[in-house]
Amino acid sequence: MNNLKLVPNIYVLNEVSVTARKRRFSPEIIVDRALRNIKNNNPAIPFSYVSYYRDYQKDSSNYLNLNEAIIQTLDKGFAFPSDSNKYRLLDFKKNMDFLSRNITPYYDLPETDHSNVSFKRIPNAIVGDQYGNELFILLVHDAIRNFDKRSFSFVDTLTKDFIINHWFSNPGGVHEGNTLLYKIKFTAKRQVTGDLTNEEG
Repeated sequence: MNNLKLVPNIYVLNEVSVTARKRRFSPEIIVDRALRNIKNNNPAIPFSYVSYYRDYQKDSSNYLNLNEAIIQTLDKGFAFPSDSNKYRLLDFKKNMDFLSRNITPYYDLPETDHSNVSFKRIPNAIVGDQYGNELFILLVHDAIRNFDKRSFSFVDTLTKDFIINHWFSNPGGVHEGNTLLYKIKFTAKRQVTGDLTNEEG
């Protein structure tokens, strides 16, 4: 057996600084994480809310057929599809000060405010037939509640298409008490007759 003796030696090194750098998330990553966690961040149990509803038709500067109501929405929770919601009409008022007229034929008249139908359509929107329940039809504009369904233009299916349909600004920090939140400005990519226009939100 051999015994080997080591002679210690001391080396002087230059000073080493260890610093931590906070990772900066891109706006696309932040929005993508928020979209993927919609079901986790919204109620999975039944909840309800009361809202104001107004339905009117307008011909140029004249309002027609104005209806107002107070609606209670009974939502089964985000674990269930939005078409399982139920509604309760708490109050309803038909404003008789406005002229009541069947305005449908006006949409087909040329050289009127209603002749261009492009701004009245929601491309590729899918709305189920809820036996004439107009309140459900309005729900198509609730992109959060319909996160996994095709909704209105520039959103399409929120969890799949929202990011590719928008430009995003750099995120800015906003505090809600001690909680750090991110504030992001987004601009829709809108294609109209070959020209690209912006729509901010």
